[in-house]
Amino acid sequence: MLVKNMPCEDLEKYGRFNDILALIVRGADARLSSLETNIKVMQNRNRGIKELSEIAQKDLTNIEHTHKAYTQSIQDFIEDLLFEIEEASAGFGLSQQQESDLQALLSKSRERLLEVNEHTEDMSAVFSDFFYKLDTLVED
Repeated sequence: MLVKNMPCEDLEKYGRFNDILALIVRGADARLSSLETNIKVMQNRNRGIKELSEIAQKDLTNIEHTHKAYTQSIQDFIEDLLFEIEEASAGFGLSQQQESDLQALLSKSRERLLEVNEHTEDMSAVFSDFFYKLDTLVED
């Protein structure tokens, strides 16, 4: 190691400086090793979080597709039910007002189902935003 202005003429000072500089270098080297280890640990943690995020995104996508298929099945079922009740109501001997009330009730249920489906899409957007933020955090 090269140090300018070392007290070469005073051997006692020279020896102390040498000893102190050696301790400083060893301390700096130990700290550097510690920082390198910490960086590796953080990189591994970030990699793990990234992998977990990707798995969660895939799972959420699968859940979303399953839910959409389920919701579509329910919508189809309600549409079929409305049609069948409409056709069958002629044979029930219901008054025009009763038929209208029944149709209104069924239509209201269909609208509520569509509202639930819209909220599910909002929830999907929230999750997508969460995963985007998580990926951004991990990449930084």
